Amino acid sequence: MKNVFISYSHKDEEYKNQLIAHLSGLVRNKIIHLWDDRQIKIGDSWDATIKNKLEESDVAIFLISSDFLSSSYINEVEIKKTLERHSKGEILLIPVFLRPCDFESSEFSSLQGVPRDARFVVEFPNIDSAFLSIVKELKSLINNFEPVAKVTAIPQKETSNNLLSTNNQWDNCDSPPDIFKWVGRKKELEIINNDLFKVLFITGLGGQGKSSLAAAYILNKNMSHSWIQWDWRDFKEEGHRLKSKLIEIICRFSRDYDDVDFNDIPFPNLYDIFFQAIHGKKIIFVFDNIDAYIDYEKFIPEHDFRIFIEYILQKNHECRFIFTCRPFIKQADVGFFQIELKGFPYEESVELLEQYNISIRNTEKDKLYQELHNLTQGHPLWLNLLAAQATRGIDKLEEFISNITKGVNRGDLTETSIVSERILGELWKSLNNKQKILLRCLSELIKSEEKDEIAKIIAGELNYNQFTRALNNLKLLNLVVTKTKPGREEEIELHPLVKNFLKYILPLNEQSKYISIIIDYYDKVTYILKKRLSGNETLQFYEKWTNKVELAINKRDYRKALVTLEEISVPIQTAGFIEEFFRVTKLTYDSIDFNKAIENEYPNFISTLSSIVTIASELGNFNYAEQTIKRYADIVKNKGYHYIILCELYCKYYWNKLDYEKSIEWGDKGLLLLKQSEADITVDIEHTLYLAKRDSRNKERIKEALDFFLRGYSLYDIINDNIQEELPSYFYGNIGRCLYLSNDFNNALICYQKNFYTCL
Repeated sequence: MKNVFISYSHKDEEYKNQLIAHLSGLVRNKIIHLWDDRQIKIGDSWDATIKNKLEESDVAIFLISSDFLSSSYINEVEIKKTLERHSKGEILLIPVFLRPCDFESSEFSSLQGVPRDARFVVEFPNIDSAFLSIVKELKSLINNFEPVAKVTAIPQKETSNNLLSTNNQWDNCDSPPDIFKWVGRKKELEIINNDLFKVLFITGLGGQGKSSLAAAYILNKNMSHSWIQWDWRDFKEEGHRLKSKLIEIICRFSRDYDDVDFNDIPFPNLYDIFFQAIHGKKIIFVFDNIDAYIDYEKFIPEHDFRIFIEYILQKNHECRFIFTCRPFIKQADVGFFQIELKGFPYEESVELLEQYNISIRNTEKDKLYQELHNLTQGHPLWLNLLAAQATRGIDKLEEFISNITKGVNRGDLTETSIVSERILGELWKSLNNKQKILLRCLSELIKSEEKDEIAKIIAGELNYNQFTRALNNLKLLNLVVTKTKPGREEEIELHPLVKNFLKYILPLNEQSKYISIIIDYYDKVTYILKKRLSGNETLQFYEKWTNKVELAINKRDYRKALVTLEEISVPIQTAGFIEEFFRVTKLTYDSIDFNKAIENEYPNFISTLSSIVTIASELGNFNYAEQTIKRYADIVKNKGYHYIILCELYCKYYWNKLDYEKSIEWGDKGLLLLKQSEADITVDIEHTLYLAKRDSRNKERIKEALDFFLRGYSLYDIINDNIQEELPSYFYGNIGRCLYLSNDFNNALICYQKNFYTCL
């Protein structure tokens, strides 16, 4: 028996009572149980009762009239909540057209209502005939509808090894996508649950449900109860973030590394720390969308990621690692398995389509389902997009199919052409202006954002009610992906295929407009958060800045990107996320025209250029550091200011590369020119030059370096006096290094100890 909730205006009570009378046969046969607000008992809280009954219901019938649509309570409570649940398949929402009104402007105008063709009950010559046709439709819809329970996390076992309680399982990691209409993939879920595999790749074309499969496994009861924790990391951002993500995981699962400076730790050592942090824990790790880490010539993970996978396979641990990406990976190892997702077979396509309760005669269903399956080759995303059209009415679906196949031999339709030219193209045409505005905004977001955040971003274009209405309709059409953490607003983003389509069809001036809207919002947020910058924050804290940098790059506003980078340069690196700072800085400098940057005097261009060359060198990415320096060298026309900067860049580059002779050669050139010019230029070339002289192990050069680092202080006083706290910590460290390389080990140790204490 299904619980049916009737929502109506009290001015339409007579019509409601007539409908209930016509539904009495379904009630007597225990097919449905009806409830409306006249059943509220005296003394009960009417608001709480209505909300509870609506939450318990499987079907909601809305009796549509102008009075219904104008009711504040109905709009704010009953319509809003029911639309959210309907979009998730948790409840079936059926509009019943009573009296003429502007239904097309309502939040649920895209839904198929009864009587058919939006004909209102009062327009029928005989009211009983109208209600009889409605009951026949309702009987079919209700019989075929099975509410989908939202996938939720499995209860966590109480264990001393479990650092995360059930309540904060979702904290400090990315969110998996919500799953509302899950079918098939039973064999794949069984494979994932096989304890033989430490590493499992889920691969396949976009839209096949790779992320959904991983989410269904960790969030549903398919996951073996031996796994007590899970951790989800999304890698779809442009550029590499492996090191930053691993640091986050380490800090999440072990308190032993809270005060560790990860900046100078190379990848192999970081992997060792990672496995120490998860030692003795049973965790499912999902690394989603790692396409940027794949070598597309060899179809294997790139260097650092490949070594990480080798560690996973070789190390003794009790964890499982799931990776998702599009290309099929050419790898075969003990403990490694790959699932390549393809389209649903016909039976599973039918299972998915049945969840949409398409109102069509059973004799015609098989023909329609076969057509949809053949058209999409069982591709889950295309099936969902087409099935969503059926919620507008079978005639709308048939018209939609006709449009996407018009003038094309169906046998020639490939998945790519269906996406770009047909299905998504027709969907875009069918949207109203407010829905298009919201999609334009979502297409420019760097990552998912909470619903209320997006509402604030787009507030200048859509008021909250318009935003909510547009979002609910986009959900019903399966155009957005939601991610929900318990106790938090749901996060919203576009499916990558939808986002890429919009990026392709929208003109640059429109993209620029919506990027500016988002940047303006981030400016307000970061202005407030800037006061909290300390170098102790999580990576998520810095995402408002890094998102703003990427948006500025997309808009080609490099001044904004450089100013934002400068704002977080020191704290984000102090916090240990040097790789993330390098990622967004590299995106910026890969896009900038160096000539224009110099001619137009972009702020912080030189200082950030020096930072990215230094960081690239420290990370061992010498090829990129050298390429960047050469790009700068190409615009240096004479031996002025920019030539001195070029000398400084090469001096740092070769010192990091341990080529001290070349470092000294470039340092001497630049320092000589700087002294000859007597120019008031802030550069770091002298300090780097003497670092190179110090590390050259040449006695005369070490002595020169020692004299420079002493800064006029007596070596005797530095060794024998108390620590001078006003001096920077590296002051004692550099002197200690000079003494060590001069074989003066006792005094070197004294300086190292003072260096240590000044760092505390």
